[in-house]
Amino acid sequence: MNKNQEHSQQVFIRMVETLTSSVMRGEGLVDLDELADALTQQGVFNYYGQPYTAGALHKMIQRMDKVEEDLDFRQQHLPMYLQLKDNDIGLQTLTHP
Repeated sequence: MNKNQEHSQQVFIRMVETLTSSVMRGEGLVDLDELADALTQQGVFNYYGQPYTAGALHKMIQRMDKVEEDLDFRQQHLPMYLQLKDNDIGLQTLTHP
């Protein structure tokens, strides 16, 4: 994995944490612009040290969507996951013991 991919993974984890905490506080972020602003306030910047924009976050997610599902690291960071397309089941909630 190159440094850019590793950075993108860390940013994705921060995105999930930011969205989760905003919902827990009863605020809830509405769009990628608000998420980009929240990341900037937390000091999360792109690989080149610039603040994220909604468009940059969207492109980053699109690039991640091209990874095969069984290799997609994001599955372990989401409270719900999409079953493999072949199963045709849809969203399933992870259960924790």
